[in-house]
Amino acid sequence: MEAIDARACSDPEGRRTDADERDRLCVDPHARWVGYSVRGVFRVSTAWTGGDASGGDPVPLVYETLVTVAPAASPQVLAAAVGHGLPYSVRYPDRTSAVIGHDRAIGMVVDWLESARFTAAR
Repeated sequence: MEAIDARACSDPEGRRTDADERDRLCVDPHARWVGYSVRGVFRVSTAWTGGDASGGDPVPLVYETLVTVAPAASPQVLAAAVGHGLPYSVRYPDRTSAVIGHDRAIGMVVDWLESARFTAAR
């Protein structure tokens, strides 16, 4: 298992914290999860990551939305999903942006499901 750099640990507000505090917050579902939605074979999840993924930028990116396809999806749906850039990932600096991003990702998935490419995924 790879060691975690304690300097990369952040709380849900983007403030640097130690690994113990980050670990304590990770088990708190109210601190961790912003949203989880299922639309057809698509899964949209948004959560606080426990670390800053900004690469050292002044604004820490501590939330992430992921859109994935269920492993049980047909090969045709999986191929179309990869063609649409899945898995899809976007990171955010704060919970408010993450909530907005989660809703946008759901809208994107709904648009995909309404397109001819993903009709079989409904």
